[in-house]
Amino acid sequence: TFASVKLGHAELAELVGRVRRTLDPVGITRVGDILPFDLRAANRIYQAVLRPVADGFRNARQLIAVIQGPLDQLPLSLLPTEAMDPGKDDGLLFTKYRKIPWLARRHAERARAVSSRQSVRRGGEPAAGNADYPGLRGRCPISRAG
Repeated sequence: TFASVKLGHAELAELVGRVRRTLDPVGITRVGDILPFDLRAANRIYQAVLRPVADGFRNARQLIAVIQGPLDQLPLSLLPTEAMDPGKDDGLLFTKYRKIPWLARRHAERARAVSSRQSVRRGGEPAAGNADYPGLRGRCPISRAG
């Protein structure tokens, strides 16, 4: 299934940037410093990019995505499939996010950022030290010293 995305590159980059800022640990020294996840921007991305083709993957257990551009910076599994207000935490921090219909609740994700279409056609493997991590665009979440 194919669909035209009604979102320009600049607007998509801005939305991805808003979501990424809420995930960035820079400046966080205590739990209270963690920003609320930008559900509105994340759902806008889902509605613009994936919702138009959702019928094509509705029954899939796993999504395999080839990512390029701003989406390369964001795990698709973090996108909520519906717009909703999470309300408030019920005594424990972050419990309000339990009700969110994350894409990850329905589909496992395996995504790869690619620089060459041939690597996709041939099923090319990522470079050494750049193994696939589900939902993390082929980047290891732990920095390697050295």
